Amino acid sequence: EEGRLIRRAAQGVRALLCGPTGTGKTELGKRVALKLGAKLVSIKGRPGLEDRDMIGFISPTPQGPQWVDGPLARA
Repeated sequence: EEGRLIRRAAQGVRALLCGPTGTGKTELGKRVALKLGAKLVSIKGRPGLEDRDMIGFISPTPQGPQWVDGPLARA
């Protein structure tokens, strides 16, 4: 329900919208964000996508291992 999502988002609750392609997840997110003047983070899935691609991972650097945030961690 869009109204419930808007009320919860206004309270600072974040949402992860999941479902098949073409069901209106992005459009719903856009409407809620626009209504609240909030930032929307939209992530496109693809075959072969791994958890680390979304959450983050440890990357080798000259200074040693370093955590790199993925889009969900940045959101």
